[in-house]
Amino acid sequence: MLTGKPLNIAIIGGGASGALTVIQLLQNINFPVSIKLINKDQSIGRGFAYSTNCPQHLLNVRTNNMSLFPDKPNHFIEWAKKNNIESLIEKSGLPLEDDFLPRMYYGDYIHDTLNEAISNKKPFIDFEIVQKEAFDMDADNGSYTIKFTDQSETKADKVVLAIGNFLPTNIPIPNEAFYGSASYIRHPYDSNLLNAIKPDEEVLIIGTGLTSVDVVLQLKANGIRGKITAISRNGYLPHHHVEKVKHPVYIDGGANYSLHEALSVIRKEIKAAGSKGMHWPNVIDALRPFNQKLWIGFSDKDKKLFVRKLSPAWNISRHRMAGAIYNKITALLNSGNFEIVKGGLKNLTSENGRVRVDLNTKDTAHSSIYVDRVINCSGPQTDYEKVEIPLLKNLVAKGIIGPDPLRLGINATPDGAIISRSGATSPTLFTLGPPLRGILWESIAMPEIREQAEKLALILGRE
Repeated sequence: MLTGKPLNIAIIGGGASGALTVIQLLQNINFPVSIKLINKDQSIGRGFAYSTNCPQHLLNVRTNNMSLFPDKPNHFIEWAKKNNIESLIEKSGLPLEDDFLPRMYYGDYIHDTLNEAISNKKPFIDFEIVQKEAFDMDADNGSYTIKFTDQSETKADKVVLAIGNFLPTNIPIPNEAFYGSASYIRHPYDSNLLNAIKPDEEVLIIGTGLTSVDVVLQLKANGIRGKITAISRNGYLPHHHVEKVKHPVYIDGGANYSLHEALSVIRKEIKAAGSKGMHWPNVIDALRPFNQKLWIGFSDKDKKLFVRKLSPAWNISRHRMAGAIYNKITALLNSGNFEIVKGGLKNLTSENGRVRVDLNTKDTAHSSIYVDRVINCSGPQTDYEKVEIPLLKNLVAKGIIGPDPLRLGINATPDGAIISRSGATSPTLFTLGPPLRGILWESIAMPEIREQAEKLALILGRE
């Protein structure tokens, strides 16, 4: 018989990481527990990535690797078939299991799966969605008091910070007052701001990664005819997925590698694959099961070197766009309506109703250009000492959390137990997903987050 005071678990953050943690808890806990999912709005399970309503925004992982459950690889495919998603999407010529579906449908999938888990929860589990903004939290002898902006509060024995990604930081420029201008859009997924751009306006996009690709596609879907220019220091767009062929394992999963040793093995394998007419992206994909172990085994010096020198090339090789998206972007580049400039942002100034953009670039034709709007797609802020969210600012100030050594997320153990500024590992405060990027590197995509959520639910479910 189940007796005793229920364990109180709070998950702060209602994006994909938070929703998946709840799903795993509801399905696997076998004793009385009270679970609260705290999120300031109604958009549960979507976050930035899956809140889009633009059908041009596709997943960058194939359907057959996007199940929410490690032990149910066909779960997403079955949901898509049940909901007849193929009839709603642009035909790509790929079978459903190899296709890249619109992200808005993946948000629906998370939402439906969470609702099913709530409907089927055990009677001794109490679950509540708290639609409030948490702005502070006190820790007292291993338990927590979470404070909300409406002056109310709630208690928890265990807490998960499932906080996802943040807005990009403003690039340092002499005229920082520009960032208060209506011509500047800091949130690249704010549909209201993007929809307000007029058809003939010209746009500058800061960054050339997957977010910039999303923005270009949404602007074109909105009927924008004006020229779009994207800038980045390397001028690289993400590569695209090629024909899926499973590449043989070439890394010794039981060995430890230095960065130099790992790069030597990878380069050798890419060269060998090329000599056999095989695609190099499949060589990179074959690393995925070993990426976290490789990263954990690198020295701090190797990690810093990788982030400083190699991460741009890794990101465009590892995080690739779907072939259909690549074809659309290539067509836009060829038309001259979309252009990429290699260079850094020097300054932004409002002049005569437009924006003067000064660039540090060897391309003299683009040292100064004029646009109507500037959209920041430079990537999310990762340094938790600079994040502007009140809850996190307060947790950092109290020393409850701190940045990891690389300032890519929260300092924690590989299983997500948060390490305080004093160096103590908490048995009751955890995180998962993007905040663990500095600890695991590979920690921002669903195939990794689902594994983390499953393991974290087991930890949280210990009486």
